Amino acid sequence: MIVFWILMFGMFGIVAGGVPFGALPLSSILTAIMAGTAEEVCFREVGISYLARQWRDENNMIPMAVIPAVAFSLTHLTNFGELNNAGALLLQVLMTVLFGIFYSAVYLRTGNIWPLIIAHSLHDLLVFSAGSGVAAMGVEEFPEWTTGFIFVIEAAMAVFGLYLIRKSKRAEIIELWDRKWSRSSNTVNTQTEAF
Repeated sequence: MIVFWILMFGMFGIVAGGVPFGALPLSSILTAIMAGTAEEVCFREVGISYLARQWRDENNMIPMAVIPAVAFSLTHLTNFGELNNAGALLLQVLMTVLFGIFYSAVYLRTGNIWPLIIAHSLHDLLVFSAGSGVAAMGVEEFPEWTTGFIFVIEAAMAVFGLYLIRKSKRAEIIELWDRKWSRSSNTVNTQTEAF
C-alpha cells in the first residue's frame, strides 16, 4: 500500500515539471484538512462500517468498496461551477470513483481511518497548490498531458485496491472487522457497567 501512496504523491512530482506549485492561503489549507477528514469519516468510516455490519459476507467486499466510492464521487458534482465544462466535471467524478475504490479497500483491509485522512488531506493540499501555481502563471488549465497521467495513476490505484480485497484476503478482512466491533462493543459495555 505504501508503494501506491508513493506513486500517488510521486505523480505530483512528475506533474510539477509542467505545473508550478503555488503558495496557499490558510483558508485553502484548512479546507483541504476539513475535506479530507469529513469525506473519509463520512464515506469510509461510517459508510463502509455500516455496509460491513449489514453484509457480513465475503462476497460483498467489492460492493462495500465501490458503493462508498461512488457516493463520494457524486458529491463532486457540486464542483460544476469551478470546472469549465461538463466533460471536465465527469472526468473528475470518474477519477474520484477510482480514488475512492482504493481508499475504501485500504480501509477494509486496515480498519484504520487515520492514514486515509492524512493522505486525503495531503492529496487535496497538493491539488490546491498546483491549481494556485497554474493560476499565478495566468494559465486557465493544467497542461493536457497531466490529466491522462493522473487518470492512469488513479486507475492503477483502483486496480490495486481491488487486489487488496481479493478473494484470498476476504476471510482475513471479516476477522479484522469482527475484532474491531468486539473491541468497540467491549468498550461500550465497560463504560455502561461503570454507571
